[in-house]
Amino acid sequence: MYGGGIDSVPGTGAEILVDAVWEYDTYPWDVNAGLVIGRAAGATVTNAAGDPYDPKAALERRTELVGSNGPLHDTLLAHLQNAETLQATTTSAAD
Repeated sequence: MYGGGIDSVPGTGAEILVDAVWEYDTYPWDVNAGLVIGRAAGATVTNAAGDPYDPKAALERRTELVGSNGPLHDTLLAHLQNAETLQATTTSAAD
């Protein structure tokens, strides 16, 4: 995970503050709740190629998810594109 944050502690009023996140092997059931919350808050969520993240595509195989506060998104995608292969997955939804 990129960026900084404060973990939410029940009863403290602490907020979760994250600038960006990258997950290399997501399934829809791992991220759907976070997608709803993030998109409602204005987050930009794509795959590593910059296309909108499609949870249905993740049913066939694990996929990358890139999420950000928006202004950082292009920089994050460029960083991922310029990196060597970060994670090679050949697993299926049966894993």
